Amino acid sequence: ADPMKVIITFSFATVTAPLSGILIGGTFADQYGGYKGNNVYKAIQMCAAFGFISFIFAFPLGFLYSFIYVVTLLWVFLFFGATIVPITTGIMISVVRKECQATSSSLSQLIFNLGGYFLSPFLTGFIMDCFDDKRLGFIWGMRVVLWWVVFALLSLGSALIIEYKKRGKLVETERSEGMNEDMEYFVRLEIRRRMALSSR
Repeated sequence: ADPMKVIITFSFATVTAPLSGILIGGTFADQYGGYKGNNVYKAIQMCAAFGFISFIFAFPLGFLYSFIYVVTLLWVFLFFGATIVPITTGIMISVVRKECQATSSSLSQLIFNLGGYFLSPFLTGFIMDCFDDKRLGFIWGMRVVLWWVVFALLSLGSALIIEYKKRGKLVETERSEGMNEDMEYFVRLEIRRRMALSSR
């Protein structure tokens, strides 16, 4: 494709898709109750769904060579990837104790920078250098970047399983506490009944 056309289209996609994705993701989270307390599980489900959609659009990108298809799928991939950002950031900060929230935010930014913004060009450059054919190296370098979303899916899947188990334990605890309260109530009633009988 014409280099100028590529630069303009790529710039448009990389600016508009993440920005609109972040706005839509934050709005979705707010509409469905946010990401605090009991809504954490629902928020993680939402992130996993967005991540899965992003992966569906990322996978074929590594095999397409048509300019219009690549740009369209790239825009959708970036959009759904960005919808995860405000929700997961909110979850990461809200699930820790108040005094640890600043540390949690700083640590997450450190991990994002090292595991994302720094690792991405380093890893793709390393993969590209492994190929004698530079074009093939570039293709596989891009595929790795696009398919890296699978690690986000694995992380979100793990968070979903952990939260599901936690919710199950919470329900069991509440049920046993409710049963204990009922038992205490019936014991009190029985004591009163016996006291009433003995006083006769």
